[in-house]
Amino acid sequence: MKKNLFILATTAAMLGSCSNDVTTAVNTTLNAPQEITFRTTTDGMTRAVNTDLTYLQTNGIYVSARNSSGDTEYSNFTNIHFTYNTSVWSSSPAYLWPSSGDLDFYAYAPVASGQITAHDDYKSFAVTPSSTAAEQIDLVFANANGKNKTNSGTGVALNFRHAESMVAINLKNSNAGMTMTVGNVTIGNVKNSGTYSYTKIDAGTTGTGSLPLNGWTYTGATNTTYTQTVTDGSAYSSATAAQAGVDMILIPQAMTAVSTYASGDAEAAFDGPYITVQLKIQQGGAYIVGTEGAFVTAMWPLPTLTWDPGHKYTYIIDLAGGGYYPTNHTGDSVLDPIIAGNNEIKFASVTVDTWDTTSPAGDQTVSM
Repeated sequence: MKKNLFILATTAAMLGSCSNDVTTAVNTTLNAPQEITFRTTTDGMTRAVNTDLTYLQTNGIYVSARNSSGDTEYSNFTNIHFTYNTSVWSSSPAYLWPSSGDLDFYAYAPVASGQITAHDDYKSFAVTPSSTAAEQIDLVFANANGKNKTNSGTGVALNFRHAESMVAINLKNSNAGMTMTVGNVTIGNVKNSGTYSYTKIDAGTTGTGSLPLNGWTYTGATNTTYTQTVTDGSAYSSATAAQAGVDMILIPQAMTAVSTYASGDAEAAFDGPYITVQLKIQQGGAYIVGTEGAFVTAMWPLPTLTWDPGHKYTYIIDLAGGGYYPTNHTGDSVLDPIIAGNNEIKFASVTVDTWDTTSPAGDQTVSM
């Protein structure tokens, strides 16, 4: 059996492509108490819900401050909403620097998201991505240390890092003789929730290095599916891959490839991580998968792979392979290909007889 499982997983760390710091306005009156303000950068934030620098400037960030010595709360500075106005990130009411000592700042965004719940320490978050990909939220966080003498005139720099993973599904067709129509795409049997906790070291690695997967825990998580409807279903008959739907923001996790159904029982499900595509295939004007009025759900198992925080993964699926049935059709635990045999028709050799120059009647003379 030929597995036409054309999947490419690529990682692209979202590194420093957005470096426009925000200039901070401060009170420069001699010996006046200095307001705590911030300037921000982002590590290439372009998501389903676009949590880029413009998003932060529009919606604000939450910041908590603790005394570096003793790790105690500073002046009720806990989960304070900082907003951007022209050139400064500030809070209302304003918070002032202590006369001495350092402060550790912990920040996150987006603000007031139903998908993200900040815990009391504001260094850990419960995350449940929306089932609607276009509404999924990109959780970003930052940590910085500051002191009055150093930062009162310049503001504290905050670089936000991505806590989740980005996943995209691209489709293509390597067989020019086939015409594809796609209804929707689904990624399934992946964790639906988790809790992320970070350290100063994690947050301080600005724009470089992978965040550790062990920052995520999965108490209470279950496996789920995320489905996107494809609006232009005929866009995938080219050998050039095109994205189906939008980027998804999902829980980082380790996945293990599965190559069989759960059992040999009829209708036993595939229980590994997968991508499915609602698919119709025409060849020579006739439907070989699906019908004019009905799609067939085709499945591609995902390879063993870890989705790390802050990385993007693009799966490229060649629809010409036809995929597999999501449930057991034959009573054998081996995956059932939708295109029977799934083998291209080929001819081993082509020969042509040599001309026979002999004739039972011999040579013939034609008389005038």
